[in-house]
Amino acid sequence: MGSLTAERWRERQRKKEAQILAQGRAEGLEFHRRQLASQAARRFGADTGERMSVLLAGVSEQERLAAVGDAIIDCGTGAELLAAAQRIVGAAN
Repeated sequence: MGSLTAERWRERQRKKEAQILAQGRAEGLEFHRRQLASQAARRFGADTGERMSVLLAGVSEQERLAAVGDAIIDCGTGAELLAAAQRIVGAAN
């Protein structure tokens, strides 16, 4: 009987750990999306930052977010950035 109780406890602990990891990942992604929108706004203006925020809302792949970060550096205008971000995000949808 004791080993069954111990196994249940271990299973609950594994589930708690998985939840904590998932929550941390979600918070990290949200921080990254906000940071990119802020950088876009700082470089190209508030309207571009707001539109970037909307574009990035559903993106959960770090690689795509990193590509948008590169685009913020590489693009010369807000319009170029939004077009590049749309291509990057569009590939995710």
